[in-house]
Amino acid sequence: MDKNDHDLLIRVDTKLGTLIEEVQLMRDNTNQRLSTVEQTKVEKSDFNDFKVNIQNDLNKTDLSFNKILLERSQHNDEMFKSQDIRISRIERNMYIGIGILSAIQVVIPLVLKYVFNF
Repeated sequence: MDKNDHDLLIRVDTKLGTLIEEVQLMRDNTNQRLSTVEQTKVEKSDFNDFKVNIQNDLNKTDLSFNKILLERSQHNDEMFKSQDIRISRIERNMYIGIGILSAIQVVIPLVLKYVFNF
């Protein structure tokens, strides 16, 4: 056997040994990762139960939110009705006041002219 062939076989053997070690390390890492995934995975039934619980919580929250909105809407409606009544009363009193002032403006010159002869 030639010396170059011998050196080549030693290098191939070294590289093959390194390659085998790396493949074994990759296999071990893959097995470890697979084991971790299997331990932490979620079963479909557990996920469906979780999904149903979340949906129920959302529905309850929606109902509570809708109830609060309805209560506040009713409160606002009552408040606006009472304000509308107050505004109507103010408008009515304003028109009465304008009418009285208009009547006074007409009556005062007449009284001055015919009663006091001014």
